[in-house]
Amino acid sequence: ELTRAIGDERAIAHARGRLGNLATAAGELAQARDLLEEGLAIRRRIGDSRGTGLAEGNLGNLAIAEGDLARAQALLDDSATAFGRRGDMWGLGSALGNLASLALANGDVGAALRLLQESLVAIRITGRARWIAWTLVQLAAVATLDGQQEHTENPRDEALAIFRRLGDEDGEAACLTAGVPGSDGRNRHELPG
Repeated sequence: ELTRAIGDERAIAHARGRLGNLATAAGELAQARDLLEEGLAIRRRIGDSRGTGLAEGNLGNLAIAEGDLARAQALLDDSATAFGRRGDMWGLGSALGNLASLALANGDVGAALRLLQESLVAIRITGRARWIAWTLVQLAAVATLDGQQEHTENPRDEALAIFRRLGDEDGEAACLTAGVPGSDGRNRHELPG
């Protein structure tokens, strides 16, 4: 409401994206769609190309939650292509992570593993330690789903070291289950706003 009162359209779009992601996580998919589509429309209208990529990623994640995997593919491909073309490694890493979630939804664990490995390469370039660690946790969990338990220890241990350095207890706890058979490696790289 404050962003509307001051007329800051970029902030309005960002807030709509965040609220849409919360609605998606809460299972309120119709509300999420309204919020995310409004945010995307604003981003496009004001010419915010990076924000448009973020909004497309968020809508792609919503489409996965709705079971509309074809729509998710189109949105996430557009997002990844745009970030890659601009050399935006954080955006590209996030988009590749979202595509890994889609691969899991399609039952293609091998593709999810490859996409997370590509995501990790891009995210390492950014130097964002926490994001690197969470990607490593996801990589370990998906390697387990792919029957590659032998490839889970190094990513899990690297993530644990990062989380301990950062004092991130939630991350440390996630490392205890990453790569453990039966654990769920389906955390999405949810994009902000």
